Amino acid sequence: MKKYLLILFPLLWLISCEKDELTDEFIYTGGDANINPNDSVVIDFTVEGNLNVNGIAVLVDSGKVNHNLNLNSGGKVYIFPIDSVGIIPVYGDANVNDSLFVASGIWTIHQNLNNNSTGKIFNQAQVEVKQNLHQNGLITGYKGFTVDGQIQLNGDSETLD
Repeated sequence: MKKYLLILFPLLWLISCEKDELTDEFIYTGGDANINPNDSVVIDFTVEGNLNVNGIAVLVDSGKVNHNLNLNSGGKVYIFPIDSVGIIPVYGDANVNDSLFVASGIWTIHQNLNNNSTGKIFNQAQVEVKQNLHQNGLITGYKGFTVDGQIQLNGDSETLD
């Protein structure tokens, strides 16, 4: 039975993905993508809906989210473009309720970054927030961090390098 399930899951994933002939990238067209606890997924394709993370998600080159990124309690997101200079966009809000690590490249959030937890932005990385930053947690390493809108610091433990 396990053998058949191992074969079935990749087939279901392929059925819910389409290949964009112009960009030669895969697009997850099944709506929202949910990463369950104890699961680890490398996102090197477009998620058409929301990306809801309760496990571990690693966004690498070609990884993008067309709506919101929701990092829930118990989840972890690592932004890590392979070529170190890639741009990884989230076209909606990024809602961070657990660990966020931006290792390299440029992470562009086209709406709001709502941070209620911890995170680290490494020196070789950049974070661009096109609207507002709502900071209730602690993100360290603000070099290369830009916010086009308002910054609301509601927590009592902010570190600006």
